[in-house]
Amino acid sequence: MLPLLLKEKGGNPEDFIKMCKDEDSIDVEIKGTKAPRIIGIGDFWCLDPMCIAVEGTEVLSLGSTSMANVLELLVACYYVFNTMYPSKCSNAFLFCEAALLDKQQEARKRVTVNKFIAVLS
Repeated sequence: MLPLLLKEKGGNPEDFIKMCKDEDSIDVEIKGTKAPRIIGIGDFWCLDPMCIAVEGTEVLSLGSTSMANVLELLVACYYVFNTMYPSKCSNAFLFCEAALLDKQQEARKRVTVNKFIAVLS
């Protein structure tokens, strides 16, 4: 959803978060994952189970936790694995850094992110 709100060019929300319908499809999505992303079963506000997958492997299994915590962990995965954000979702990740981790240095360089933060304020 954030990639769409931040007007990512060619951005696909599924590069950020994938909501599956059942257990079978979650396994397929995990195996097909390259860059870190959130994968879960259900709707956006009620994903259970939920995990963060990287390069075809589930690296974090997440129980019932807030979406803010999950987004913080997703951003942290990029730091831990020393990986660049996907170019098609970089504004969404920079927004998460600014809003959740109070790391605003890179976000300030993006007009779209600044406008989005201003609208929310």
